[in-house]
Amino acid sequence: MYNAYEVKDVDTKTINLMPAIEKAFQSRSLVAQQLLLIESKRNLMIQELDVQKTEMNKLKEIAQSSGIKLSELLKYNVAKERNQVLGDLSKGGSCTSVLLQVDENKE
Repeated sequence: MYNAYEVKDVDTKTINLMPAIEKAFQSRSLVAQQLLLIESKRNLMIQELDVQKTEMNKLKEIAQSSGIKLSELLKYNVAKERNQVLGDLSKGGSCTSVLLQVDENKE
């Protein structure tokens, strides 16, 4: 019953509750656990977003310092990741990445 109730003082080692009360305790405990899980996932997503922002800022700095367009640098990174996935697949290893083919709209 994690974080569902706070017991202040008890002088017994076992407590036998009616099934309905036990079920209510378990339900509240499950809700509390799910809320903690949701908060943990939210924090993880925020951290991942921060990492992605940092990576994008570094790519922008590299592009500006080398005179390469940022779009060209991004295309290079996508191609590099694609080649890595294809290399993993050709080795017969397990690959959990998703390979997408993106057609550019040339005007």
